[in-house]
Amino acid sequence: MVAGNITNFPKRETQSDTMVCNQATSSTDGAKVTVTGQIMTGGEASANFTMTLEAQDEHKMAFNAKTVSAKDATDSNNYFSMSYHSPVDEEIYGMGLQYSEWDFKGKSVPLISTEAGVGRGIEPITSVQNKFMGGQGGTPTTSYAPAAQYITNKQRGFIFDQNAIGIAMFDGNQQTEMLYWHEDEISGTMLWGEDPMSLS
Repeated sequence: MVAGNITNFPKRETQSDTMVCNQATSSTDGAKVTVTGQIMTGGEASANFTMTLEAQDEHKMAFNAKTVSAKDATDSNNYFSMSYHSPVDEEIYGMGLQYSEWDFKGKSVPLISTEAGVGRGIEPITSVQNKFMGGQGGTPTTSYAPAAQYITNKQRGFIFDQNAIGIAMFDGNQQTEMLYWHEDEISGTMLWGEDPMSLS
């Protein structure tokens, strides 16, 4: 990525179709569930995975997904991502130090510290800064301190543990995707509750 320009992110050449689950086990108290299986790409198994969900309390669940070959750039598996359903009317709040946006639905946020920008999409300031000042115009979502943490108006939230370079894509019609480059694991915490105060 150059100067926060998401279009300069590496392009992924393959994307998995489905996940086939081979085995599921749970702890004796039922608080932890582990699922193992294969990630399918083009109808063939491309990597093994393990997914663990563990209840922390009545409002939090830790998650961890691992695969062994996500870092191998030789077969285009140089990223690991997690996608999940997000209703069209879900509003996304958070994502670290942000200056221009309140609701990130319909946008992509680069997960890398970069020049926040002079202009940040306001023209002609942004174009001039990008052209003559080495990309210092920024975008409405570039940040000196992005963070993969957010809550929504649906009384849920996500906190991701990764500190690798990635991108949060809230622009899918009914989907959110968190993608990290050269990672073989995604972990974090899911939050839910009756009101925003219970998401702490």
